[in-house]
Amino acid sequence: MTTIGSVALLLVLTQGFLAKELPPFLHVCHRSDPNLGDCIKRSVEEIRPLMVTGSPEYIIPCIEPLVMKDFIKDESSGLTITTTDVVAYGGSNFVIQSINLSIDSGRFKVSVDVELPELRIEAKYNIQGKLVMLQVKGNGLFYGNITNCTSTSVLKGEHYIKDGEEYIRFTSNTMKINVGSGKVRVQDIFKQKMLIALLLVLTQGFLAKELRELNTDKEQVSHFRMYDYIKPSFVAPFLHVCHRSDPNLGDCIKRSVEEIRPLMVTGSPEYIIPCIEPLVMKDFIKDESSGLTITTTDVVAYGGSNFVIQSINLSIDSGRFKVSVDVELPELRIEAKYNIQGKLVMLQVKGNGLFYGNITNCTSTSVLKGEHYIKDGEEYIRFTSNTMKINVGSGKVRVQDIFKQKMLNDVVNDAINKNFHLFLKELKPVIEKSLANEFLNISNAIVEQYTFDQLFPA
Repeated sequence: MTTIGSVALLLVLTQGFLAKELPPFLHVCHRSDPNLGDCIKRSVEEIRPLMVTGSPEYIIPCIEPLVMKDFIKDESSGLTITTTDVVAYGGSNFVIQSINLSIDSGRFKVSVDVELPELRIEAKYNIQGKLVMLQVKGNGLFYGNITNCTSTSVLKGEHYIKDGEEYIRFTSNTMKINVGSGKVRVQDIFKQKMLIALLLVLTQGFLAKELRELNTDKEQVSHFRMYDYIKPSFVAPFLHVCHRSDPNLGDCIKRSVEEIRPLMVTGSPEYIIPCIEPLVMKDFIKDESSGLTITTTDVVAYGGSNFVIQSINLSIDSGRFKVSVDVELPELRIEAKYNIQGKLVMLQVKGNGLFYGNITNCTSTSVLKGEHYIKDGEEYIRFTSNTMKINVGSGKVRVQDIFKQKMLNDVVNDAINKNFHLFLKELKPVIEKSLANEFLNISNAIVEQYTFDQLFPA
């Protein structure tokens, strides 16, 4: 979005260096000037008032607001995204920090550093595809407020001869953008407000990861492409940052978890913190091992927010890392829908209905393994596997409608509860695998938003 500084620079270069008749208000810069960059900055400041309203006579576009008819059309990251009719307010407050121009053997390069205190954006969008674990499809209005933006642009160009005279043209523009903080609102991706809120959990605070092939108006400015990579340069303000060089890194991470515990109870859409009270899992188990075909859906677990982290150990070695976590859970109450068929202990069972469970004194050990990878020239991490082992102190379950006759149902439930640990032993591998996959997906959905240095600075 800080393309505005580049637009201003292009105007000065094209008007100041190419035009046969210079506008009377434009400060002329000589290429032999040892302080050419500072001269161009002064020229930009002189045309700033005209950029606010625009000047058709001198091909100066209006940037307050800046209107872009077709802004994004992208099919990366599993999503097809189109944004149109983008209107950005606040662009006229750009601050050029530095400009450097080099001319060598018929080629030239311009480097520009720009700051933008605040930008308010309105646009129309169309989106279709998979976002983290959600299938999304919709179109509507997009609103965004971003602050403390900085950008570095490197424009490259060449000289050419036309009608016996020397001209210049830009052949490429590479732009890197950092956003201090931001907030967005996306309307009508889903008709239900609950699903919109869930989507915001995945997107709020992170704006966009990639904007590709932004084409400016060919009639207003020289045609060029910008490859924008926007990344958040901030972490949640309440989060205690842990340095990877800390000899007590595990204890530091434990403190960070405790600080966000209150937000985990209700969830925080802005910082991608899921609600765990209750914890809802739509599709939890689908397994055919241990002589049983079992499917459980719509699982709702109460009591998860009372977890106690006993220990966390993190090791980083040669581009790989491992996280070991030991957790205790005093009590968990579970409700779910089930479908079951096969042999359970010594009983042939077949049915579907509701499942209720109360388990106490649970402990688990999780070992997440991951790797480093490079994206857009920066280092990120991703989890590649999660192994979980669970132990349950005691518990009681009730399974409805395995049989149509109440007496047989009572017999089955009584047999299960009298042999609870045998029942659990047969189901444990399935539960461990399903939980491990669930938390592997959640973990990756969170860490993929940040670079490695943002998560664990040196």
